[in-house]
Amino acid sequence: MVHRAFWFLGLTACVASAAPTQHLGSHEFTVAAGFKIQLAAGNNLVNRPVSASFDPQGRLYVTDASGDTSAPAEQLLNPKWRILRLEDTDHDGTFDQVVVFADKLPFLQGVLWYQGSVYTGGTPSITKLTDTDGDGVADQRVEWWNVGRKPTHCGNEVHGPYAGPDGYLYWTKGAFEPITWTNSLTGVVEHDRAAHIFRAKPDGSGMESVMTGGMDNPVEVAFTPDGECLFTTTFVDFTQPAFRDGLCHAVYGGVFGKVNGVLDDRAVKRTDHLLQPMSEFGAAAPSGLCRYDSDAMGAGFRDNFFASLFNLHKITRHVLHPVGGTYHSETTDFVASDNLDFHPTDVLTAPDGSLLILDTGGWYKLCCPSSQLAKADVLGAIYRVSRDGMKVTPSPAQPEHLPAWKLAALRREKGVKPSDLEALLHKKGRSGSDDAQMRLAAEALGRAAEQGATKLLVELAATAASPAMEATAIRALIDIGDATGLRAALSAGSWAERRAALLALDQIKGESLAAAEAAPYLMNDRAELRDAAVWVTGRHGDWGQPLAGFLQGRLAEKSSSEAQRMAVFKTMGYLTSTSEIRRLIADIISDPASSAADKTAALKLISSSGLDEAPSAWRTAVEALLKSDSVTSGAPENTGLHSAAVAAGRQLLKDDKKASPLSAALLAIARSSAQSPTTRISAYAALPAGWELAPDDLSVLGKALGTPQGVEAADGLSRAAAGPTELGTMATYIGTASQLELPRMLNAFSTNGDEAQGTALMTALRNAKAKAAVQPDSLRKLLAKYPPAVQAQGEKWLAEIQLGGAEKRARLESIAKSLPPGDIRRGQQVFNSPKANCIACHQIGYQGGEVGPGLTAIGGARSEGDLLESIVYPSASFVRSYEPVVVETKGGDTIMGIPKRDDDQGVLLVTGPNLTQQIARADIVSTKPGEISLMPAGFEDLLTRQELSDLVAFLKNTKWGAN
Repeated sequence: MVHRAFWFLGLTACVASAAPTQHLGSHEFTVAAGFKIQLAAGNNLVNRPVSASFDPQGRLYVTDASGDTSAPAEQLLNPKWRILRLEDTDHDGTFDQVVVFADKLPFLQGVLWYQGSVYTGGTPSITKLTDTDGDGVADQRVEWWNVGRKPTHCGNEVHGPYAGPDGYLYWTKGAFEPITWTNSLTGVVEHDRAAHIFRAKPDGSGMESVMTGGMDNPVEVAFTPDGECLFTTTFVDFTQPAFRDGLCHAVYGGVFGKVNGVLDDRAVKRTDHLLQPMSEFGAAAPSGLCRYDSDAMGAGFRDNFFASLFNLHKITRHVLHPVGGTYHSETTDFVASDNLDFHPTDVLTAPDGSLLILDTGGWYKLCCPSSQLAKADVLGAIYRVSRDGMKVTPSPAQPEHLPAWKLAALRREKGVKPSDLEALLHKKGRSGSDDAQMRLAAEALGRAAEQGATKLLVELAATAASPAMEATAIRALIDIGDATGLRAALSAGSWAERRAALLALDQIKGESLAAAEAAPYLMNDRAELRDAAVWVTGRHGDWGQPLAGFLQGRLAEKSSSEAQRMAVFKTMGYLTSTSEIRRLIADIISDPASSAADKTAALKLISSSGLDEAPSAWRTAVEALLKSDSVTSGAPENTGLHSAAVAAGRQLLKDDKKASPLSAALLAIARSSAQSPTTRISAYAALPAGWELAPDDLSVLGKALGTPQGVEAADGLSRAAAGPTELGTMATYIGTASQLELPRMLNAFSTNGDEAQGTALMTALRNAKAKAAVQPDSLRKLLAKYPPAVQAQGEKWLAEIQLGGAEKRARLESIAKSLPPGDIRRGQQVFNSPKANCIACHQIGYQGGEVGPGLTAIGGARSEGDLLESIVYPSASFVRSYEPVVVETKGGDTIMGIPKRDDDQGVLLVTGPNLTQQIARADIVSTKPGEISLMPAGFEDLLTRQELSDLVAFLKNTKWGAN
């Protein structure tokens, strides 16, 4: 059984006593009491330092950015990065000599001096640089590793490498593009899209993954004195408001969040739970990490960890405490700057025992919008932090001392026996150190495929004191592969032992878990075991036929609890590719005896199915339901059923190009005064292109514009077959339409090529409040159907409203100067108002939409200028995980949205507030990055200057959650 209560101990950030401030250049640093900060290298030596590594002579190798913010693939065409070698020849704490060790390098994200060479991660590869003649310049370049494809837009294919105490080199792989690699431990050629920490011997052999996750970008790796691997990462945890980035412990078998489809690949061995950070940073963009391995700072500092937080302009200190086989981090701020252009990217221990901090300056904006202006002229520096009175003299590096247990695990020796694990497992008064030894013993037994350890490992998984311990035990069971022993636990163990056995048995190589073995646990009274069975079933899309009868029988048991019934429907959702489950879904909707709750759940399965071609039985069932008294009556108690039926109809009609009985049923719902306004507008939005617009329809939809359902109303209008009179009325709506509504409404004019109508449209656009939301390419495509005179009007208007880079910057500065003082409370009202409707797309706390990034703690990571810029120019840069894509379908549609799921079945795009669109893989012609944000431009024109200032003030003070 997993005891999870302790896990939240690691989320508490301890606040240090008041720390002194120190002025240095343009910075006012807040430094931990008893410490001082000084400049170690200025712009006479280095311009934009990013990462660094010392050699045994105390020389510092530094990656120096070019300041170029174009995509990494473009930078590969003309690489301008450098690696500099700095020296402090007089040992006064300030570097005074520089040599360009290597130049003409691509976008770099790591540097390491190791055994006479310098290794650097320059996406998409790691290069080994060697100075063979001793002149201080690398004359030999060898590609050491390559991800095997072109870099992504964000360039997070590789960070590192980092030297492990086990003699291996470690590096990280981010992005969600596929990678093929050979696991030297198992000999299996792996192919997945997950994030990883890899390691290999210096000669490239022995490659394996030591961490797998769904995060966007694992960055730097560092090690405890016992060889345990810690790492910083972005976008790893969204389980609570204000969570995002963090510091994690990479344990054997551990698979980390965020929840991501890349982790559903069967190549990823995992439990049904994802691990989370031991220290939560929020939207911090952590980068550098180091273990302080000196005594120079005094008692209590050796073996502390320090992390650099790019967005938060600070360095944090982490004191680790063993718990449950992993660690709790006591976290405090160590150094912080009030300068918003202070962006620390690396932190490392110097040979003299001081701490070096690399500040890259203001140039970086690539997929990290903390400064869209990309201030390449604001250069960085290297700073040194030391304790007052500490002597700045070189000192030899401390040797690593790894316990025999860790060495056995890392070297994959058979140095651990089942009896060793048993002694620890049954030891009374077990300590935190014992827990760590027990987890390492389980790791060693798994690596050695020790057949006699199955029973003990099942017991360990069932009684684990942490998710990390449980993950290690289950991974060991998978690697051992003792199916007989696991089946014995599955049939006769406790509920917790059965859970562990079920999870492991499903993932053993060459073993086939039968549907009948998992089915009994789908309705188990114990939620943990029931959830595990559902999760396992979700990995077997071929189980629909053997499970259909079982699931139908469970639903017929009226005594089952709501949680058990929801488990059945969740299981069915995984199996919709089989005809038996599709038929069962249709039967539930059609059966008069089915409860409203069951029908609603079945309808939601249709809405989320994403099938290439839905079965005709679904259309028939949904059409009949829409025409039944339970829906047409508009009874308030059935509102959930009405909404689900309309949503299902929308999914089933997504590929319709003409009217059908189902679309007629939806139109009847839309026009029914018995229905709620919400249901009516959703029904209009569900109609396929070409539906006949009547005057009453236009009135209902027009009144909905500007309300929370305005986007759906605009969608309904955009697909209507409108004549000149109706288009004339819609043109008047354009003048007051919101930024989200206007681009959608323009589609209604795409079927009309009349010059007079085109001129009326352009007149309406010139006077529109949200005209900045119009996408130039979309408008040109629309106007191509109009006469040349109308196209000329469009081009002239676009030239008037489009600005170049310098003009945008000048306009932003002008707007900033024109803003009056803002008020936080009024800003909250603007955020929630229908006028701005920010909450429709952004979440604060537990409320709001998920179209754009959460803003719960945005004020701690962004300046007022950054926030204003993101409102005025939302397409300047995209936050990771919120980059838009444009999908072209075989039907000729072009759909833009934020991908929330991308797998073998297809793509799920978020296209607007509460709007998603499933696109089957077989229907996709192409997918390419989008250049326009789903958040439209033009809010600065829609809002008054006072409202805009109030909104910025509110966002700046949104700092919920400790960092």
